[in-house]
Amino acid sequence: MIIIWVIPNELAISRMPTRREDLRLIRAAGCRAVVCLATERELAPFWGGILSYENAVISEGMDLYFLPVEPGDAPDLREMLDLLSWISSRATRGRPVAVHCFAGVGRAGTVAAAYLIFTRGMTPQAALDYVRRIRPNAVESQRQEESLMRLSSTINLLLSGEIPIRAILEPIETKRPGGLRRLLSLLRGRRAQP
Repeated sequence: MIIIWVIPNELAISRMPTRREDLRLIRAAGCRAVVCLATERELAPFWGGILSYENAVISEGMDLYFLPVEPGDAPDLREMLDLLSWISSRATRGRPVAVHCFAGVGRAGTVAAAYLIFTRGMTPQAALDYVRRIRPNAVESQRQEESLMRLSSTINLLLSGEIPIRAILEPIETKRPGGLRRLLSLLRGRRAQP
């Protein structure tokens, strides 16, 4: 089991633990929380399902955040922001986090790069280059790269004040009549007409 530190004592990536000994190695490396991006289908042959895996992680004294993401895909923007906030809160309280998918390359690499954008203000390309230097072939698909671009753009717009935070935290159903108009109004920072 190889654990690669993206930011020492803060964020690491690895392949999916397939036995309790792997979880012990993650803990021995210093991690106190785990993000699992593997699907139930990927977990099942080794753990029987998420509940068994969750019990094993907890029994090793670690927190678990389970966000199943299909191979080649990435969390949507809101999921990613929630996840990055969770990772950041653990890391700043001295509970380093290990992120894994199945192989520890695509989905885990995407979250690692997203964390660098979120916490270090890196550009998507700089974050990709950094993660790929320590984990070759990380971030495997165009969709994953695009998710990093979306995250960076959103953060930049939020920081510049060009869009209000409520546009992200309170998504509007755009399929309802007037929903798209309200969303565009929010993005422009104006109150929508009822």
